[in-house]
Amino acid sequence: MSQTRQAAIAGIHEYPLRVAPGVSAMQIKAASLKAALDDAGLKWSDVDGLYDAGDGEGGGGLGLAAYLGLKPRVIDTTQVGGSSYEFHAAHALRDIAAGRVKVAVTTYGSTAASSRIAIGTGGRGGGASWQANMEGAYGSTLISNYAMVKQRHMYQYGTTNEQLAQISVATRKHAMRNPEAVKAMQDLQFVGVNEITVENVLESRMVASPLRLLECCMVSDGGGAAVFVSPEIARDIKKKPVWIIGTGEATKYRENGGDITTSAGAQSGPAAFAQAGVTPSEIDIAMIYDSFTITVATCLEDLGFCKKGEVGQFIGDGHLAFDQPGLTINTDGGGLSSNHPGMRGLFLLLEATRQLRGESTSQVNGAKLAVAHGNGGLLGATHTGGTVVLAAERPERNAHMPNRPQPHFPEPDTKHYWDGAKEGELRYQTCNSCSAVNFYPTAHCQKCGAGDLTWRVSKGEGTVYTFSVVMQNRIPGFQELGAYAVAYVDLDEGFRMLTNVIVDGNPLEMVKIGQRVKVDFEKQDTGEYPIPIFRPL
Repeated sequence: MSQTRQAAIAGIHEYPLRVAPGVSAMQIKAASLKAALDDAGLKWSDVDGLYDAGDGEGGGGLGLAAYLGLKPRVIDTTQVGGSSYEFHAAHALRDIAAGRVKVAVTTYGSTAASSRIAIGTGGRGGGASWQANMEGAYGSTLISNYAMVKQRHMYQYGTTNEQLAQISVATRKHAMRNPEAVKAMQDLQFVGVNEITVENVLESRMVASPLRLLECCMVSDGGGAAVFVSPEIARDIKKKPVWIIGTGEATKYRENGGDITTSAGAQSGPAAFAQAGVTPSEIDIAMIYDSFTITVATCLEDLGFCKKGEVGQFIGDGHLAFDQPGLTINTDGGGLSSNHPGMRGLFLLLEATRQLRGESTSQVNGAKLAVAHGNGGLLGATHTGGTVVLAAERPERNAHMPNRPQPHFPEPDTKHYWDGAKEGELRYQTCNSCSAVNFYPTAHCQKCGAGDLTWRVSKGEGTVYTFSVVMQNRIPGFQELGAYAVAYVDLDEGFRMLTNVIVDGNPLEMVKIGQRVKVDFEKQDTGEYPIPIFRPL
């Protein structure tokens, strides 16, 4: 498994109210951003990248920056429907890796419930457009479009209503463990705030055949925010970072003769998994856009969790719920039973992050890898797919080596060097007779033999001269580690030392000859002497 860790989710917040009368979308966004920055231990002034889907009054980009009082170096106003926030995560990874930003944020706010917006049963809208002119006369609703996808999937593959209903059953089970989801259902006056059965789903009223009420998402207020940071920022945040290791973006639209049961996820998913260096079978958590049960079903297939047409059997094998073996989905309760303010993609990232931090109300034990997949637009017609693969922070022992062998004394030549390490100083010697730099430390100049030496403190910056990535060894304290880099670093003061270069990712990919590095002092679990190691500048 190859993972390059160049950007992380450092802070998150989900606005708790699903019905918030008298609150604006912009207020929701501002409150959520402040809470997400607090979650990361960062300040308002740290933000230099702003990603926005243009929701809320004031427009996106410039309007939001002015409302928040931010002056970002990068503004990205990508708006592709519900998957916008997966696109934002991909773009944040790109911009952070390129060095354009260090702390980027995306926010969402909506008052769909308070504003009585008929998201699913109202008209398709579109104004005076070529598409509206061709379709507006036929009374198609958003739900009817998804219903046609379900109808075709059932006809084409033999998928049953009973199988698809299990998606609703699993998400409601998770929702009942989430206090905010329970309150949402109460505030939105759900009939029966409790776990449901397949029979309950099949007995609920038909909205657009063959989609029934309990297969359709709620309409709520809500919002949230996520903070994306560079690896150097990630080292100092309050909680464990969750790394963005793979992303994919795709667009699909109605085609003559095309298969409407295949989504844009068939393109975005493989791209994200390839970049992450993982396969769907390795994923612990799948947060999949659940506007409707059929959305989840088609995306499970298209992302590669099962073959096309086999999702019914996949569901029937007992997947989906957090306390069952195999893949777990939508552990916050999803759009079906927790919240859906109109564009739900952000909440997929938030819950995936909670799972990989160990903070979910339906926690999967030992979760290490998650995928968040957003769908924007109309499945079966014009829509987007955004896929983000996330990885938990590696155990500290894999990123560092806090059980290294300690120096042994009495030994006079190196004692002053190691005492310097305790003070956070990288010490070296210079000869007062010939001015040569002397390292490793000795009692005499290694160039002229004089015994007149002065200890000095290096600023600790240098360049990787050469390196090797150790893949296996039997050295106590090292043998249980994964791959790590042993390197010679040329310090700017003119001496060369053996050390480790520590990176937040795969050293085979991230350590390079000529790379600029800076010293850091790694504290040990046992022993009084920290170990001087180096990290990329």
